[in-house]
Amino acid sequence: MKVLLSWLKDFVDIDVSVQKLADTLTMGGLEVEDIQPAAGDDYVLDIEVTPNRPDCLSIMGIARECAIGLNKTFIPHRLVFLPKTSSAYIN
Repeated sequence: MKVLLSWLKDFVDIDVSVQKLADTLTMGGLEVEDIQPAAGDDYVLDIEVTPNRPDCLSIMGIARECAIGLNKTFIPHRLVFLPKTSSAYIN
């Protein structure tokens, strides 16, 4: 699974190097196979998710693991559900 570091930073205050983050995730059971630079100061982490970790098949799941490994707070995004009767609802 390819994950942008900037996506993870939307959920966790990551203040360590990308290599330290990769080591932390690997020690937590998610093998970071490769790190590639992306646009700007961003990086793409190629993470191997094992079959026993379906909770990590999303950005939020990986971000939770980052928060646990770095002893940081996970900041979930608030989801807004619109009722079908709302004028903002698109069918």
